[in-house]
Amino acid sequence: LDPRRPDAIGHAGTFNNNTLTMAAGIAAIETYLTAENLDALFARGEDFRARLNALFAAREAPYEVTGLGSIMNVHGTGAPGTDAPLRRLMQFEMAAAGFYFAARGLIALSLPIGEPEIEGFLGAVSGFLDRRWDALAAARGPGGA
Repeated sequence: LDPRRPDAIGHAGTFNNNTLTMAAGIAAIETYLTAENLDALFARGEDFRARLNALFAAREAPYEVTGLGSIMNVHGTGAPGTDAPLRRLMQFEMAAAGFYFAARGLIALSLPIGEPEIEGFLGAVSGFLDRRWDALAAARGPGGA
């Protein structure tokens, strides 16, 4: 894989063979990736997912969050054909509020994310639910309003 060799096999990648990046990654793992920090991150993810699901249930929003620990995914639970558009609508509005999750609904917490960020995310979701109530109610189907 050494690109200086004429018989090298090409293997492109942003951080491939970047020794500085690798050293920084090892130092971060050795410093921060402790059993205590991993347990706390797992518990924070479990709590965050439960709070999101409670918010969606209380507001009768057509979403559910599944996952384990710090990795989770938002799914639409509305009428057929509404899952991707509703999740995408929420993703765009959350991005406008300063919170990112993947278009497919993936949310991944990292070690620095704490209660202030989680509270902010939940507040932004609540605002989204307020603003888009009509669209969300229609997605639930007959009697959803």
